[in-house]
Amino acid sequence: MRNKCPTVVVALIIVVSTDLPTASVSVSPHGLLYSGETVTLQCDISVYTDWTYRWYQNNQTLPTQTSKTVRHIIPIIKTGQTGLYRCEGMRTERPQRSEPSNDLSISVSALPKATLLVKPNPVYPGETVTLTCSVGSYSDWRYKWYKDSNDTVVSQSDRHTVTGDTLTISRAAESDQGLYWCQGERDSRPKSTSISQPVSIIHCLCTGSTF
Repeated sequence: MRNKCPTVVVALIIVVSTDLPTASVSVSPHGLLYSGETVTLQCDISVYTDWTYRWYQNNQTLPTQTSKTVRHIIPIIKTGQTGLYRCEGMRTERPQRSEPSNDLSISVSALPKATLLVKPNPVYPGETVTLTCSVGSYSDWRYKWYKDSNDTVVSQSDRHTVTGDTLTISRAAESDQGLYWCQGERDSRPKSTSISQPVSIIHCLCTGSTF
């Protein structure tokens, strides 16, 4: 009688994971962003460490933004950089990609506006002139004053004094004639205003009746 060979049954269970690692994106600083600031986006994936990151703005891949760096730095130079940003990860080993992050909305606001007022104008020799810089939002501004170009700062002297939001020019002279600008600065965000529109101080050399 022939012996029968035992039958061996091997059960192979294949487990398919349907959940890829998910990326998440965060932003610093938080809240409203202002022209001239720099914003940092950070892409986080909780598992594995060898990710390469890809960034998207409004569903378009950002050029040259596939890198090993988890942070994407954006200089904010215009309000047109508003939009929806997201990231995803890729790697050579399995799993070879992550799920993309949710969209993160970035809004860019114009800087607070500075307005410059001059009294009196035109100016007669020897008069006192006051230039007042006003900003409609916040109250802790320090002010810078410019003359003839927006990178030439007015220095304080015995005739040019700054008190709060006011530049006072005493004993006006012909050399005081020209274009003036002002700008506010502060320690908290937003850290500056836009530069005001220029105001021209006219030095009147004539004498006699006023205009």
